[in-house]
Amino acid sequence: MYISQTDASAKLAKYHDLILGCYNRAWDKWLTQIAPIFSKPCSRYRANTINELVIHEARRVFGVDEWQSEVKILELDRFLLLIKPARLMLIFKKLDEDFKTSNVRTKRAEMFDAQMEMEGIPSWPRLTLGYQIDQLGTKIEVFIMYQKARRHLWSYALELVAPSNVIEFPSASKGEEDNKKGRIRAKVSRVKEQLQIVNERQLDGGSEGSENKAKSHSKKREKDQGE
Repeated sequence: MYISQTDASAKLAKYHDLILGCYNRAWDKWLTQIAPIFSKPCSRYRANTINELVIHEARRVFGVDEWQSEVKILELDRFLLLIKPARLMLIFKKLDEDFKTSNVRTKRAEMFDAQMEMEGIPSWPRLTLGYQIDQLGTKIEVFIMYQKARRHLWSYALELVAPSNVIEFPSASKGEEDNKKGRIRAKVSRVKEQLQIVNERQLDGGSEGSENKAKSHSKKREKDQGE
């Protein structure tokens, strides 16, 4: 039941944005609604809560009729997404810095992680859809990982998920952009006119100065000749 990283990424490409949307919304709820309640929530509570939020979002996204022919939600002792066209299985987990998952080491869990045949579960490659949180607790990174018997064989990052408290300013409408461009053009035109006036004055002043200087030289020559 092995699959390469290249094949897995290609088969799951159309689902990446949907999966990331689940994590974005779950992370946003944690940051804005739940975390502010506590002065310092413990890591276990945070991990469990985020995992439940992500699973809730996955149910909401993939549990609709639109995806029934492609995605099946299987809930036995754990929450699984079965991607039918890809013949792949996804399980949601938190990852530590060494890409290890933390769960109770039951016999069934060990069989699952070892990619062994299990009753009630298709014989498809099992991929871990996991996330890591930075030390400041301000952002998460989402990965798709393949492991066997708790050995991390490969993984790839989907995207760095930014926290929701980063402010994004709305872009201006076309009418606002046109008005802004018109104001800029008018201002540039006024500046050009002012510069032209200054240059003309300088030229006039320069010409007048040269004329006066020439008259002065002429008078001086006439005086010298008279002497």
